[in-house]
This record gives sequence, C-alpha cells and structure tokens, in this order.
Amino acid sequence: MVMSKSIALYEILKRHRLIGLLTPKTPEQCIIAYETLNPLGVVLEIAFRSAAAADGIEAVLKRYPEALILAGTVMTEKQAKLAI
Repeated sequence: MVMSKSIALYEILKRHRLIGLLTPKTPEQCIIAYETLNPLGVVLEIAFRSAAAADGIEAVLKRYPEALILAGTVMTEKQAKLAI
C-alpha cells in the first residue's frame, strides 16, 4: 500500500517526535542537514525567513525525490506556492 507523503510524515513524527529547524544561508546547507538528520528519523523543517529556503527545498527534492520536508515560517501566498 502506497502512503501519501502526509501520512508518511505523520508516522515519522509520531515515532520519533523530532523536527530540526534550519534557516539556511545556502541550498547546500539544506542538503547537508537532510542527509544528516534523515537517517536519525529527524524531519527537516526549512524556514522561509531565509532567502535560500525555496532553492534549498528544491535542491533536496532534486537529489532525494521522496524526501519528507517541512516548510516553516511561511508568511505569504508566494512562499506557500513555492513551498508546495
């Protein structure tokens, strides 16, 4: 049975209860954080208060298409669309 990303994310959070918040300066920091946290069961949240957030999320998903990432500090409609 294929789970949606939302259900998969919920299951990870229910099991580990850990979220790592990152305010990246570069997209590469997002990749490094994801590669470090994911094996530990920690979900990465990338804060949109950083100009590198959208590019960072895109970089992680390009390298890891099945990655489960949270977008944080989403304050505008534009940021919401970029996060999605």
